[in-house]
Amino acid sequence: MHDQNSHEVRTEKLIKKPVGEVFRALSEGLLFMNCGADSESIKLDFRVGGKYRIDFKQYEISNLGEFLEIVPDKKIVFSWCSSFDQPLTPDTKVTIDLFPDGNKTRLLLVHTGFKSESVRASHQGGWESGLTDFTNELQEGKLRMVRVFGAPVTKLYETCKDRMVKGEILENVPNKKIVFNWDSTQVTLCFDEEDDGGSSVELIHDHLNTKTLLKSHRAGWQKITEAMAETLGRSS
Repeated sequence: MHDQNSHEVRTEKLIKKPVGEVFRALSEGLLFMNCGADSESIKLDFRVGGKYRIDFKQYEISNLGEFLEIVPDKKIVFSWCSSFDQPLTPDTKVTIDLFPDGNKTRLLLVHTGFKSESVRASHQGGWESGLTDFTNELQEGKLRMVRVFGAPVTKLYETCKDRMVKGEILENVPNKKIVFNWDSTQVTLCFDEEDDGGSSVELIHDHLNTKTLLKSHRAGWQKITEAMAETLGRSS
């Protein structure tokens, strides 16, 4: 029998923001958004005993859970569904501890309760990527999204060029990369082929230096890419 405690995710970040600002961002669901949750459909009752529900439209799946412990500026604990089979059942636990380090914050995330190494490993990658994007958004005003579509890269490139590119194009490598200015910000689109014949685009929007800009552009890109998924299909 395997020790269930050995199947855990443990990842840490040093964030160049005060602990109060990091806690507030977590309480608003920003980590969930950076893990791919749709910001417009998040339901989050941030209190002990409060529930949350998040939708990952990219994968056409949802997740839900309950906040089990909240210590302002120090700790957040919540339940999580490690399996997305219906009915959704929260069966693992996530603990986020925050440690002040001057004007910086050390964030430790531990996700426990996995019954297999394969499920643990898939969550490890998701949390690590999400925390990296969460950190970059807080520190640098950088918004990052990856979307996968059920269309060849040539079709995706042309569709993105038509629907997403605005402003002056700074760099254009067909089917590989487009960089363009958008007012005082910069957007980079990187394209890649998937093994199943589909393709993906990584979007990086830099220099979004206010919460208002980040919120509005996140919502805008989500709407554009969701509409593209209806046209191009999602990769299975």
